[in-house]
Amino acid sequence: MHKSKQIFSVIILIVFLSELISCQINSQRKIETKQVSERKYKGKVKRMIEYYTDNYWINENGLEFDKNSCTILTIHDFTPDEVQLREISWWGPSQYPDDPPSHKELTTVDDFGNIIEETDKTIDVYKRDVRSTYSYNKFGFKTAEAYYDSGNLVNRHEYEYDEFNCEIKHSFFKENNSLMWYCINKYDENNNRISRIDYDADNIIKSKLISKYDKDGNLTKNIDYDYDKNGNQTAKKDRSEEDKQYEQMQQKLISENKVKDKVVDELPYEGYADVKYYPSGKTRSWHYINNENKDIYQIYDEDARIIERKFYRNNQWLETSTWKYREDGVLLEKSISTSELRDISYYKTITYYIIDNKGNWMESYSLGGDGRRSQLSIRVFEYYD
Repeated sequence: MHKSKQIFSVIILIVFLSELISCQINSQRKIETKQVSERKYKGKVKRMIEYYTDNYWINENGLEFDKNSCTILTIHDFTPDEVQLREISWWGPSQYPDDPPSHKELTTVDDFGNIIEETDKTIDVYKRDVRSTYSYNKFGFKTAEAYYDSGNLVNRHEYEYDEFNCEIKHSFFKENNSLMWYCINKYDENNNRISRIDYDADNIIKSKLISKYDKDGNLTKNIDYDYDKNGNQTAKKDRSEEDKQYEQMQQKLISENKVKDKVVDELPYEGYADVKYYPSGKTRSWHYINNENKDIYQIYDEDARIIERKFYRNNQWLETSTWKYREDGVLLEKSISTSELRDISYYKTITYYIIDNKGNWMESYSLGGDGRRSQLSIRVFEYYD
């Protein structure tokens, strides 16, 4: 009897310690917060209208164009915090305000900048009516989305979160509202996802991803498992090293992405290398080979803005793109030179931007190396201030 009490006491102690450790780990976890969308434009934009025309010319007075030839493309309305309230688009020869839009998109957005509803209508012979709806929790994280065509459900998603706003379940439903698949996620004390398991509608495992991180949150292990229709493991792939390098470089570029209006591309998975840095530690250049077997070289300035990209194949030059900025980071000019156009060994196009007093470009036009002009884009801003 005495031994039974001792065993029972030990079990109670183990359970207590386990719960205590679990509580301590959870107390260290931080609640994820939704970031409000960064402002895209300078100043407090109330409305922006985009036009285009191909009837313009360059002379000693600079850029001139026929205002009567301008055709509207889109209208965007914003709140003072630059949350987009509405977007209407016109395609084809119709012109605002005389003709109805042949293509219309209405967007409703919440205070986080999350889209609540999108409506896409085409008012022509092809008539279509597509609508997407989205729901969010009080923290701004998406909990559901649904896609409809002509009033009929096409598919929908549901998302569940833990108390730290980490997504723990994602379910996908077909047009008849029946479950097609779902996945379950687990996280460590730093909210890093350590496992994702995908199941079909019959709860049979389809795939699994297991991840590990060091104490600083750096990825150290990433292993993929595949399963057959009976749930038996058929393959295992350790992609730890390639994913670790990718994540480190991606996070570095993201951390440097603090200057507005600069062009930053995501890194590809394919063999990037030859990474060079400025004395400040910011990325200066890198090189990778894409899935078309092209060698791509990119160079950044000391403010982490891309300034040059070159393409080669088998040591033969194919294309070069360049970007030029104003001192405050506003893009002024970009160019593309290529040898890949048919029957042309070299062709260069330069796009110029004319900036308003807020720092937003209001006119953009391109000139080809043969002197030909291409489309002029015009943006008219209305500001709150």
